[in-house]
Amino acid sequence: MTETSDNFFQAIGIIYGQLILNKKPYTLTVLDKNYQVFFKNPSKALPAIAKEIKNSGNILRLLVYPNIIYNPSKEDPHIQFQIVAWSSISDEPNGLFRELKDLEFLLSGLWQFIPGCKTPCLTVFKNYMEDKAENLNKSDVFKRNSILKPIHVPLLWDDSLGSPNNNPNSMPEDFTKPPYISIKARFLPGRNLWEFDSLHKDACSATSEHI
Repeated sequence: MTETSDNFFQAIGIIYGQLILNKKPYTLTVLDKNYQVFFKNPSKALPAIAKEIKNSGNILRLLVYPNIIYNPSKEDPHIQFQIVAWSSISDEPNGLFRELKDLEFLLSGLWQFIPGCKTPCLTVFKNYMEDKAENLNKSDVFKRNSILKPIHVPLLWDDSLGSPNNNPNSMPEDFTKPPYISIKARFLPGRNLWEFDSLHKDACSATSEHI
């Protein structure tokens, strides 16, 4: 999550499944679908989560960030998850583990179409700082995107608030204008996309308890 004035960008949620760490790439099985998972700091995270698995088993609730890669030659995006924190089924839930049900995500970003995806997306920017953005050449879209590191979350939303933006080069400074939205959505593993659940005005950042 990155704050910008009164609004912020985020994509974080709860995934429940079987975690396999005995070989790379690490795998999470969710409703018979396999997803690659990774850690920002594996040297610290792997021993801790291995201990959790030894004590509680490898069926875990995971707090994750989605990582979504689009390939023009494929219809569906390639979805991975960065593991932020975890909880066994016997743990007393707290924080987002209590607030969110399995497969629920908090998403805040720009509602728009992007090239190569027939489903409109919620574009979520990472590492956004207004002073950094001001120093970037607005005409250099590739450079700006590489620094701001957007992810594009494919989102089904019937009766959405307005139409998705058709400008694929929208930038974070556009968040004061429609179509910035903050919602709760449900991940659909069978379809590799998310589905709108409800507006979420009080979305907040999560801190890692384990990593």
